[in-house]
Amino acid sequence: GETRPRVFTVTCEDGSEKEIFFRSVSLTGGRQLVTYEDITERKRAEEELKQSEERYRSLVEDINDGYFIVQDGRFVYINQSFANLAGNAKDVILGSESQKFFPQKYLERLAKDDLKRKGNREQNEFEISKSGGENLVLEIRSRMIEYNRRPAIAGICKDITERKKAETALEEKVEELERWY
Repeated sequence: GETRPRVFTVTCEDGSEKEIFFRSVSLTGGRQLVTYEDITERKRAEEELKQSEERYRSLVEDINDGYFIVQDGRFVYINQSFANLAGNAKDVILGSESQKFFPQKYLERLAKDDLKRKGNREQNEFEISKSGGENLVLEIRSRMIEYNRRPAIAGICKDITERKKAETALEEKVEELERWY
């Protein structure tokens, strides 16, 4: 029979350490077939990828802007800031349809432009109704990415409601001043 595969750390003559994947299979006549593979580089690459993903996730979780990934019309990743903007808990939003949050006009534009936008950024402003009835104006920057080896849309949302209110108030003042002169 086959023995349980094992990983050993061995020390080489030069003092370096290697990770070795070892497997043994019993053959007829009492013979053993032993295979081993140096998996040091693979383990190192896996660890580097894991650390890189952890740094990326930490960065995305700590930003003040909302970050999302939409795949097949559903949210597959959001940060806490996005949940706050939407006015819902993360677990309520994850898996839900993106059309519950984004205006249909924006989604249609994304769907139409998906193929030619690969790698290009898209920027839009739109108004949403937050859970609880409050209206927000968001600026969203999105792009096509590959997520779990399939196409997806990743984006960052910034609440620009106060800026838009200030711009509107300024425009009104300018119009008022122009009427006086």
